[in-house]
Parts: sequence; C-alpha cells; structure tokens
Amino acid sequence: AAPRRLAEREELDLDGLLKDLPAVVWLSYNVHGDESSATEAALATIHQLADGSDQKIRQIRENCLVIIDPLLNPDGRERYLHWYQQVQARPANPDPAAAEHDPPSPSGRSNHYLFDLNRDWAWQSQPETRARIEQYLRWHPLVHVDFHEMSPESTYFFFPPEKPINANIPHDRVEWSKVFGLANAGAFDRFGWKYYTAEHFDLFYPAYGDSWPALNGSIGMTYEQAGGGGAGLAYRRRNETILTLADRLHHHHVAGLATADCAARNRIRLQKDFFAFREGAIHAGRSSDLAQFIFPPGGGDRRLSLLKLLRAQGIELVQTMDEVVVEGLVHHDGTEMEILKLAAGTVIVPLDQPQGRLARTLLEPNAS
Repeated sequence: AAPRRLAEREELDLDGLLKDLPAVVWLSYNVHGDESSATEAALATIHQLADGSDQKIRQIRENCLVIIDPLLNPDGRERYLHWYQQVQARPANPDPAAAEHDPPSPSGRSNHYLFDLNRDWAWQSQPETRARIEQYLRWHPLVHVDFHEMSPESTYFFFPPEKPINANIPHDRVEWSKVFGLANAGAFDRFGWKYYTAEHFDLFYPAYGDSWPALNGSIGMTYEQAGGGGAGLAYRRRNETILTLADRLHHHHVAGLATADCAARNRIRLQKDFFAFREGAIHAGRSSDLAQFIFPPGGGDRRLSLLKLLRAQGIELVQTMDEVVVEGLVHHDGTEMEILKLAAGTVIVPLDQPQGRLARTLLEPNAS
C-alpha cells in the first residue's frame, strides 16, 4: 500500500508522494470487552464516515484513510453481554446497587484466555494481538486511538498524557497529542461536555494501545469515557445524574470524528513528521552509545522465540555468516567485556533502523 512507503527504508520523492497520499488514521474499540460503549460508537462512526455529507465528513474522506477495528476483544464482549442480558431489569435500573451493575468474575475485560489484551501489544502472546499487529504493520497509521471506559463517576479523558513518558518516545509525539486534544476539546465544548487531560494515563509501559503505536511513529492516544462494566444501560451517579449507554457512545463517536477531522486538516504535516520520526530513529541509532544488541548462537527455543517476536514487530535483524572478532561490547548486566569471538549465526539487532526506538525499548535493560 502506498501509505506504508512512508515507513520503509528507501529514498523517496517526499513532496511528490504526499501530494495525493491520504493520512492513515486507525481507530481501535473495545479492547476491554465490558467497556461496551466503544463498539456501539464504532458502528455510529463507520456509518457517519460512509454516509455523511457535510463538509467535515467530505474533508475526512478526501484526505484520510480511516481504518476502524470495531471490536478488539470479541470473547470478552460476548461474556459481558451474555451476563448482562441475564440480569438486566426492564427498563434498566439505574440504582448502583442493582444486580446489573455488579458483573461477576471473570469480567468481560479479558479475552477467552483471561488475558488483558491491552497489555499485549509488544508481547503478542494472544492470537487477537498477533493478527492485529500483522495488519497494523501493513498500514503504519499516522494516528492511532484506543477507545476505553473508566469509572462511571468520572467524565471523559483524552490526551495529552500524564507523566512518566518513555524516553524513547520523542517529544513531538506528545506535542501532536496536544493538537488532537484541543480538537477534541473544541468538539466537546460545543455540547458542554466535561473532560480532562494529563491525569491517570501515561506513555511509559510499551505494550499499551497508545505507547506501542507511539514507538512505531504514530500519534498513539488513549480516550477514556466514564462507564465500564458496571454502568449497564443506565447508571445513577453520586451527583444524581443518569449516565446512559447512549451518552457514552455519543461521546466516543464525537471524539473519533474530531480526531479524524484533525488528521484531515493536518495531513501533510503529520506525514512529514511521521517520515521524520522514522528517519530520526535511524540517526538516533547511529549517534547513540548503544548501537546494537547482539545475540550469540545458543539459548534454544527462548532465543528463537525472542527473535521471532522482534521480527513480528517489523524490527530488522542481521545474522552473521562467519565468525567475527569484536571489542567494546557491554554485557546485558552492564559489565564491559574483553575482545570476543562471535560465532557464525550470531544475530544482531541494529538500532539505526526505522523501528530502532521500538527495538531499544523492548531490549534495553533499564527504561528511562
């Protein structure tokens, strides 16, 4: 696909390529199966993007390729809905003490194997994650949003994130998240909806649906709507307001469209900055004291599993054909090593590559 060319290591006529290249925006919903408003919002957003005729929607269609994954965790959502349909009152009972607001364990948060898919982006231990990453790397979106829900007593959260921020994520990714945050704020202000930023949700752990895309060069962001598995169809909050499923999905729907609109308006600058991120990763790998990771032969299945995991994330590996004598190496525990002979079959992970920031994050012994 042409959008992927921005992510690859090749000489480009950048201005010529960008003239007609759409900005790829990827919207991910319902990675936690009991945060049910996300999939409902995805359906509304798909319909609006396909059928809407106002100027903003036309601008999105002309300038963006919007990829929507409406349901990242089908097993968790099915588990939650099956339980809710058994206990719900008709009409829905908003009393927090009602059975429909007290989901049992295991909740719908996890997948069939009771694993939290929102912790798995870098490790790919689950089949859903492996399938998703394979498709993600086909497109390398410029913007990725992971739609969630939090306590029903809260409001709405969007980026910029809270500290700490992983040192391998360049500052401009965070600055871009402020641009999208302001776009969301403008959309919410038109409705008088409450929201907040820069609290509770950070960009440090590398396997979330915001941090892993950010380490690939995307503007990776988490959006959180008040609700969650205890919210049901209607929930009475402590301030006596009623939070409904319709409210929750409406907020996510508006945030998704505001994000796509912001990407459409900033298409060229987003693409140039994404390309600069990938080129910058190459230069950072060449100028750093830490230039590469080396894996000598041996280690059996554990080593092979690690190398397979790195390859599955688009990270370049180099394998030596002959014995190599090297010096200046540092062991993973930090001790310096003497001149060393590396046998044929040694695998090297160079950091001067487009995926260098992700490789460094996954392999460095100490994270800053």
